[in-house]
Amino acid sequence: MGEPGLWIEHAGSTAIAGIDAKPIIDLMAAVPSLARAAGLVPVLEGRGYEYRGDGGTPGRLFFAKGPASRRTHHLSLAEPTPACWRETLLFRDYLRAHPAAAGAYCRLKHGLAAQHPSDRGAYTGGKAAFVRDILARAGAPRS
Repeated sequence: MGEPGLWIEHAGSTAIAGIDAKPIIDLMAAVPSLARAAGLVPVLEGRGYEYRGDGGTPGRLFFAKGPASRRTHHLSLAEPTPACWRETLLFRDYLRAHPAAAGAYCRLKHGLAAQHPSDRGAYTGGKAAFVRDILARAGAPRS
């Protein structure tokens, strides 16, 4: 965007050592406002990203790159103050600092993947309580 202070973070399981993950790089980029960032949709689409609205997480613009069967990147544009930004990084940083919690998350993901191989919603929903618990341990304010 040409804005000073653009902030990009590597988020998601690939950003946490020792966690098994799909080979998809999750990136979060801070933007001054979602309204202004909406102007980037055609630019990113021209670079092979598929715009997916908020992807089920309010407070962001979500993009996926690569064919559905073999995604390579997920990109979230978010203001650096909403819960989606803070909680994503708080969760990542907590797991980076607590290998036992990271291991538990990895085991949970394996179990959910085995239980729900074709149901992404159930897989993601199955992680919700764990994520809330980690956020509480990490000191996130209750929503």
